[in-house]
Amino acid sequence: MTLALLCIPGLLVTLINFNYDLRVPDSPGAVLSYVNLASSFAEPVALAIGALLLSQHRAGGRWTIAMTAGLVAQRACAKGDEYGWGPLVFVFILATAALIMAVLPSTGRWCLRRN
Repeated sequence: MTLALLCIPGLLVTLINFNYDLRVPDSPGAVLSYVNLASSFAEPVALAIGALLLSQHRAGGRWTIAMTAGLVAQRACAKGDEYGWGPLVFVFILATAALIMAVLPSTGRWCLRRN
């Protein structure tokens, strides 16, 4: 949960820094640029929801974090290669660690324990 929540500030910083390169709205790639931007803003929300569900011992939170963190790590690699790594190194490391922690069997056993 903590790793997923720590990804959120880094994601927001990278969204602000790296999404100023949107094309002119009349260009053919404009729709894809806006879809990419919208999906980028959905990632922090999905990580926060996953952390909330995981705090309630729900397996859905575990898998939400795993899938979203995998996407965040992949996107960080793509942006890092394109623009230079800078703060993306931290986002990549945190997202990869959140993905690994979410899929561990011990996390699954923790989700089975109800209060």
